Amino acid sequence: MRARGPGGQGRALPGGSPAPVEFDAVSTEAGGRRVLDRVNLLVPAGRTTAVMGQSGSGKTVLARHLAGDLKPTTGEIRVGGRPLWEGDRLAAAARGFGLLFGANRSYDHFIDRSSTVLENLAGVLRPDRADAAERAAAHARDWHLSEVADRPAAEVDSVTRHRLCLAQAFVGDPALVIVDDPSWAVDINHVDAEVTAIRAWQRRTGGTILLTTHSIMFARALADQVVVLEAGAVRAAGSTADVLRGVVDDVSFERRFGARLSVRESDVERLRALGTDRTRWGGGYYLDMLRPTGRNDTPYRRRTAVR
Repeated sequence: MRARGPGGQGRALPGGSPAPVEFDAVSTEAGGRRVLDRVNLLVPAGRTTAVMGQSGSGKTVLARHLAGDLKPTTGEIRVGGRPLWEGDRLAAAARGFGLLFGANRSYDHFIDRSSTVLENLAGVLRPDRADAAERAAAHARDWHLSEVADRPAAEVDSVTRHRLCLAQAFVGDPALVIVDDPSWAVDINHVDAEVTAIRAWQRRTGGTILLTTHSIMFARALADQVVVLEAGAVRAAGSTADVLRGVVDDVSFERRFGARLSVRESDVERLRALGTDRTRWGGGYYLDMLRPTGRNDTPYRRRTAVR
């Protein structure tokens, strides 16, 4: 599949069998400071691992290491028991990944704006794949893109282009998908369908997902395992239910882990601005809100249903 790192560079990545990922005492120094500090982490095969933490905690750097975009200073990363790096070169274990980075910025450099939405999806697949058109059409349905499938990407709104880019990371059925802060790519009006599409993809393929996120709701909806980073070190790791027990917002996250999830807007503020009555995240988290009344003090109430 065609995947791009933060710099927008693409490279062909064939699919492969799902495999566990291991970070073994991985440390990284940049700009005179330690960004990651002896990280030991297992990303189980066929499961979704969410990496959380405040901005600057090392989430994106960890994801870039796994994507092969940045080599750690010390330590080793293994995929299926094989080293990701051979000296200063990427090993064969780096193949078969679906990548999406820079989710909190414009996605326009990830797509061909002159091609249709469907062509952008099909373009991720191997040119010789006989079912490319059929697979792309099915993926468009899964991601609620069918209605705009024949429109040039330049003519759809930015939220739809975000969703298209997120869909592209999965369409080639890679063994491993690495997504940096995908909650910024999620259209709140289609969030149920998008979460369902990701879960269905994982059940069908057995693929592994590593995502970084500031969103407690998104982690609850998708992750089997949550890892919390603080100052480049693993502060907590375990099942989503255990790690996020009692954590429902930025304040309770800070109370538990000593670091606030610093984002441009909180989940609550984003939903409030959209005037949403009810948003459901896969049965794991609910936020009920009243419609805006034109005042800044629109009331809301929150309740959780921990899986």
